[in-house]
Amino acid sequence: MASDKKLLVERLIDKSKEAFIFAIEIINRPTAKHRTENFVFNLCNAWELAMKAKLIIENGEAIIYLDHKKDRTISFQKCLDLVFTDYMNPVKRNIEVIQKLRNKSTHFITPEYDDLYLSVYQANVIYFADFLKKEFNVDINNDLPSNFLTIAANPKAIDDIRFIERVDAKTFETFLKEKKELKKLEISEGICVSFEVRMKNVKKNEDFTYRIDPNADLPAQIIERVMDPSNSHPYRMRDIIKHIDSKFGVGTINQYSFRAIKYYENIDDSTSEFVYYHKQSNSKTYSQKFLNLLIKNISDIPNYIESAISKYKEEKK
Repeated sequence: MASDKKLLVERLIDKSKEAFIFAIEIINRPTAKHRTENFVFNLCNAWELAMKAKLIIENGEAIIYLDHKKDRTISFQKCLDLVFTDYMNPVKRNIEVIQKLRNKSTHFITPEYDDLYLSVYQANVIYFADFLKKEFNVDINNDLPSNFLTIAANPKAIDDIRFIERVDAKTFETFLKEKKELKKLEISEGICVSFEVRMKNVKKNEDFTYRIDPNADLPAQIIERVMDPSNSHPYRMRDIIKHIDSKFGVGTINQYSFRAIKYYENIDDSTSEFVYYHKQSNSKTYSQKFLNLLIKNISDIPNYIESAISKYKEEKK
């Protein structure tokens, strides 16, 4: 990388980290006014700077300038479309929710938005830290303790009746609309995150045993990610094949090549981000992320299916 180009990329990454850290500090400051507005503004700024650094590395400096004029750069949305080309990418869709909130008139943003958008905020923070690590080998934990990446909040049910007493009709109408939209997003894998802790006492066939030790130095916690497979992994094999054939033509993929691709990608029943194994019915369903992976690889990699079949045949000899 040329020295000028390298210097520009480093400057963009440094400014991106600074904006991100400021966003985290603001959202975790309970006494700060306008937390949401400042948080989403700085978070979008952090993403834009980081995305432009990635674009410069991959395409050269000229790509970030509008009409090749160095006094104007491309928009946030343009950066997003260039970096995340798959519309269904959960990271992109999450960022777009944050961007939409940034563009909202301050008049319509109330303290209730902190609770309403908490799961979206937390997912975005995780995605940004992962993006820095993956694209630039920058670990944000070197600048922030890892526990600071968890947004400090006490989410609770929002009382619509009390809320309407404090705001005008237009603000309340807008809030209810967004509340409904976010409910729909919660079933889309990766756009929001949620945390649930459960402990269950089982009489037979227990998965684990435990005892209470009042003298322990640290409390033991068993944390399980709870998912509804009908939402997280909605596709059967034939559904995946149907989607692929509708996009690339009938006969693009069949059951044999489907199994070959799973083998080629080293995906088995334990790969929970792609596969969900239903014990009672002894069947498997697949996630949107798995479908996106197939579509991307078939589109981008020449002879992808043939390569998968070839490797599968070799190993099965």
